Amino acid sequence: MRILIVAHGHPDFSSGGAEIAAYALFQALKMAGYAGVSFLAPAHGSASVFPGTIITPYREDEYLLHGGEFDRFLFTHRTDDVRDSFLSILNNIKPDIVHFHHYIDIGLELIAATRKFRKEIKIVVTLHEFAAICHHYGLMVKTGTFGLCSHPDDTDCAQCFEAISAKRFFDRRRHILEHFGQVNAFIAPSSFLRDRYIDWGLYPNRIHVIENTVFSPPSPPPAGPTQPSTFNVFGFFGQMHPFKGLDCLLAAFDHFRSFPSAGRASPRLIIHGAGLETNDELFRNRIAQSLARHGARVTFAGSYRQEELPQRMAGVDWVVVPSIWWENAPLVIEEALLHRRPVLCGDIGGMREKVRAGLDGFHFRTGDSSALAAIMMQLAGNGTVWHRLQATLRMPPAVTDWAARHIDLYRDQTLG
Repeated sequence: MRILIVAHGHPDFSSGGAEIAAYALFQALKMAGYAGVSFLAPAHGSASVFPGTIITPYREDEYLLHGGEFDRFLFTHRTDDVRDSFLSILNNIKPDIVHFHHYIDIGLELIAATRKFRKEIKIVVTLHEFAAICHHYGLMVKTGTFGLCSHPDDTDCAQCFEAISAKRFFDRRRHILEHFGQVNAFIAPSSFLRDRYIDWGLYPNRIHVIENTVFSPPSPPPAGPTQPSTFNVFGFFGQMHPFKGLDCLLAAFDHFRSFPSAGRASPRLIIHGAGLETNDELFRNRIAQSLARHGARVTFAGSYRQEELPQRMAGVDWVVVPSIWWENAPLVIEEALLHRRPVLCGDIGGMREKVRAGLDGFHFRTGDSSALAAIMMQLAGNGTVWHRLQATLRMPPAVTDWAARHIDLYRDQTLG
């Protein structure tokens, strides 16, 4: 069985959860003994390194895609060059399975090209978020108001984007569903995401839930803090974008003076994040002012590589996922649980599904900095609760089991 995994980014060039998950599957399949596994992904920002090429070899069984302009409304490349180069890769690899992790920066036309190349190829698509459903960065959040959107339709979408008519949104949905109609099976990393796509128009029997996992570090993570701890250090891990809720987390520190300390150490925060510079000036200034206001209570540790994660996790007691959008299956939750760190997260969507309240951590009212502050004050210095949770924290799926579930799906003879 020859397998081609197509991701919307290579983790060497972009470190989002979908990229990491796709590359982890590539590695896991190779470790499981599948020699005919290849990986193709756009290498964002690499055009100057590989001028004049569309697809180039990168490492053994790995290829980089250097596309041009991409239409993020219809998820297509603006020229046929990428499709033609992709067909040459299919001809060289001759895969039995083509597994697309996402469609952004990949192009729906590559799904159509795969089906036209050889009708017997099984096409699998992992739906990492809601971009097909929602043009607002796939967030299912209203433009301007940040209000959550539960069941978007074409009219609602047109109200969020006044320059785009409901008819164009209708045509967009039909265009995407036509391409999705050529897919044998979809994978959703959460039941929440699966349900949203079923509401939107996909058939329930074509979407299979396979949860994300993460590779274990070379040595087992410590069960407790690596040095004496007062259990008051909270950690933020991820991209520093408005919808990730960092400003909500920082605002929680403004509320602490309203809560009694119960004689325990006050909360501290370490921010392990990147991408602040990609945001608008208003957001950047708001974060900078908050960091300055909170002084030594908040430390900005900057970005990190995946191999640094065990050490970074060991330096915090609790992990906070304060996103103000639905999320799907945040990889940071799986990373925190792997390293035995309880999680505090919003009470909606994929966050609520992946964190069992009272067992894996705790929920708070999404976007409510006062509610977040209250629960942080209850937990800061509370070693009793921290140790109790160690007995109930779930472990992410084992990588071997996770890879085996994908293989089972690839081999499923009922996929027509």
